[in-house]
Amino acid sequence: MNNTGTWRVLAFLLVLFPCHAAAQFMDDFSDGNFSANPAWGGHTGDFAVNASGQLQLSAPVAGTSYLSAPAAAPSLDNMEWQFYIRLGFSPSSNNHARVYLVTDQADLTGPLNGYYLQFGESLSNDAIELFHQSGTGTVSVARGTDGFIASAFEISVKVTRDQGGNWSIFADPAAGTNYLLQATGTDANVNTSGFLGVTCTYTASNTNDFYFDDFYFGPLIVDTIPPAILGATATGPAMLDVEFTEPPDTASGEDEANYSVDNGIGNPSAAMIDAGNPALVHLIFPVPFTQGFSHTLTVTGVEDPAGNLMSPATAMFTFTAPVTATLYDVVINEVFFQFGNPQVLPEVEYVELYNRSSKVFNLDGWTIEDATGIPKVLDAFMLPPGTYLLLCRAPDTALLSPFGSVLGVDGFPGLNDAGDDVLLHDDNGSLIDLLSYDAGYYNDPARDDGGYSIERVDPDFTCADPGNWRASQAFTGGTPGQVNSVLGTFSDQSAPRLVRAFLSAPDRVTAVFSEPMSSVQLSDPGNFSISHGVGAPVAATVTGADRVMLQATTPFDTTVVYTLTAGATLTDCPGNAIGKRTARFATPAGAQASDILFNEVLYHPYENGSESDRRPGSRP
Repeated sequence: MNNTGTWRVLAFLLVLFPCHAAAQFMDDFSDGNFSANPAWGGHTGDFAVNASGQLQLSAPVAGTSYLSAPAAAPSLDNMEWQFYIRLGFSPSSNNHARVYLVTDQADLTGPLNGYYLQFGESLSNDAIELFHQSGTGTVSVARGTDGFIASAFEISVKVTRDQGGNWSIFADPAAGTNYLLQATGTDANVNTSGFLGVTCTYTASNTNDFYFDDFYFGPLIVDTIPPAILGATATGPAMLDVEFTEPPDTASGEDEANYSVDNGIGNPSAAMIDAGNPALVHLIFPVPFTQGFSHTLTVTGVEDPAGNLMSPATAMFTFTAPVTATLYDVVINEVFFQFGNPQVLPEVEYVELYNRSSKVFNLDGWTIEDATGIPKVLDAFMLPPGTYLLLCRAPDTALLSPFGSVLGVDGFPGLNDAGDDVLLHDDNGSLIDLLSYDAGYYNDPARDDGGYSIERVDPDFTCADPGNWRASQAFTGGTPGQVNSVLGTFSDQSAPRLVRAFLSAPDRVTAVFSEPMSSVQLSDPGNFSISHGVGAPVAATVTGADRVMLQATTPFDTTVVYTLTAGATLTDCPGNAIGKRTARFATPAGAQASDILFNEVLYHPYENGSESDRRPGSRP
């Protein structure tokens, strides 16, 4: 990373406070090595300093490798650690890193006494976690946000410990210095330091995907930067959340007089710092906000714990009353699922949503899922009418942000190249849109090898029809966050047909149509009739967009060929009336010897023909 601006500020602060110099450790690897100033030891053959000036794992085979460096400190009171870490994969129990903040041993593979941060664990709730190690035993001291590092990540980390053994873990997901609190904990079992270091546990596919940089260990760096407002979000008719760049001190952060909203709202009646995120303040007002009005919050008099007073600041917010979404209010408008060459778009899978309604939706609690059926929850996001939103993996948001609004989704489902289901549900679990795509949705043989998104032709045609999708015609391969390159009007005027009917149980027959039908009409048993006195079925269960299973009162006679008739009022999804309405079905009989015979064989075709051709003039 080598954030030179941050590093210069850090060096400047250390010059200002030379009395602490005896217990300082710094290494940004700008000298191109880790063998001196300071000298790291351990599995030195498994690491290198790369062209970007970062310490990088470079191991030949799978295993566990470590480096450590002397970092002596007679006390851990009011000390601070900072570093940069990047893992180019989703961490797990077999692929994870540890950063030893304190250890009494240079060898990090054996028994020791100290503290380490772990980055990676089994399952998908990976969090930054601080452990105390005594010998070979470990105890958790503090654990950060679940899922924060569940995917490949690049972050900067800050850890502090006060004279009472109270630890605080901060992290910036953008790898800068905008640290937000992750966790706190208390442990004072170790009070001196001899070394710090890193360990990497990895499989063969990740032997060079660990990166470290910008290490600092020393006295708490004096904070001279006042807090600032990151944003304000209305969470209810009279409730507002204010997020700061750092936690405010309790007295000023919870002083109602320090907050005011315009348009006659005034000061809140309560101000409370969030217990889990001290940089977040919850405000409750005695007067409700004006629906749809752009309010202004003014904040004055707020300090951080170091006493830095912020300048008066404002933040805009709009309260929008919750509305209920109905089917197809928001549609899946574009999907990028298959990479290829040439390709201009980033190699990032995404699903684009389009709000085709006149409503404003808060997507908080909505879910997206694929054919695995595991829903992934969306964070709060206001989606106005006629706007687009890109959904992708949380670590990929920066790559897509130049194209428009992006919302990272923890555990975003992988989109299969051969085809997949994409389902969107609202926060009540109601289906909003469903896409079941495959390679045929490209409708363009020249583009179906990948490198192009599939785009919806007509967002107002909400019936499932592959003809309403095309490969993007944009030179970039897609139009994320923009009007689709294939935008147009799509209509289906072809009549649906009853294709076939077959027994699915002794008393049940399944009817299959040529295209998706109206599910409401399919589920009405009165729309069907079965010959030989059976009449209307007693139940109709829709088992697919183009099929329904009909139940009779008694099992069907195995000696009878029945005729199923679909009602003349049946229509397909767009409303086209049914054409062919009948299909025959019967119970299959067991074949006996000679029931079916070879009746004709062509074994000597004419010149340039084949056994499947008939000679001119021959009879079939």
